Amino acid sequence: MIPQSILCLFNRHKPDWHKTRWDGLHYVGACTACGREVYRRKSKTCRAIGSG
Repeated sequence: MIPQSILCLFNRHKPDWHKTRWDGLHYVGACTACGREVYRRKSKTCRAIGSG
């Protein structure tokens, strides 16, 4: 299994799903490993905001 901090380097973040919020377009929250603001894409895949 790959440590989450390594996955963050490849823009594969993992937020605390219970602390995410709806911003009108995406679910947004902070990554548990690196603290960056991330948004949910499809099927629980998250990307950092501003990364495309």
